[in-house]
Amino acid sequence: MNAIGSTRIVTAMKRTLLLVSLAVLPSLAAAQPFHFGIVGGGADSLEDGFDLDFDDQTFEVFAGARIDVGTMFNIRVGRTDLEVGPDGSPVSEGRIEYVAGQVEYQFDEIWGSSSFFGGPGLYRARAGALEETNFGLSGGVSATFPLTRRFGFLLELAYHWVNLDEKYTFLTVAGGLKIAF
Repeated sequence: MNAIGSTRIVTAMKRTLLLVSLAVLPSLAAAQPFHFGIVGGGADSLEDGFDLDFDDQTFEVFAGARIDVGTMFNIRVGRTDLEVGPDGSPVSEGRIEYVAGQVEYQFDEIWGSSSFFGGPGLYRARAGALEETNFGLSGGVSATFPLTRRFGFLLELAYHWVNLDEKYTFLTVAGGLKIAF
């Protein structure tokens, strides 16, 4: 993909993110339930085989608002370090940054809540001299264990598929804090 195509995709995703934000903010103002949080953990590229060592670091912040009973819309912004580039070769310093809009379906459990989520996103890969931006998809499952009425401990497993010149997939396992209002 050339620079002009990448610029158009980034511009389109920024506009989409702005429109989604404008859709989410009124629900926050109308006192609809919403949450935000921060998670960190490990990532594993599936390009070098299915070894599940999760030795790469991942970090993500998210915010979401309720769109229906048991259904939330989340905006997630994250960063994952890479040891394997999109072409399967080792890299000394690599990173994928992303912003994703995801629908999350929540289920009440005896111990807290569980959910599954998924949606599209915009991914930017940087590995050595390579820098590429394109769309991707992510999905996963999570469990929230309440600490207080507003605070909870969140565990999450997510799969990411990125449409780079060479398709790239990775798994993340993360834990962190979720604050609900």
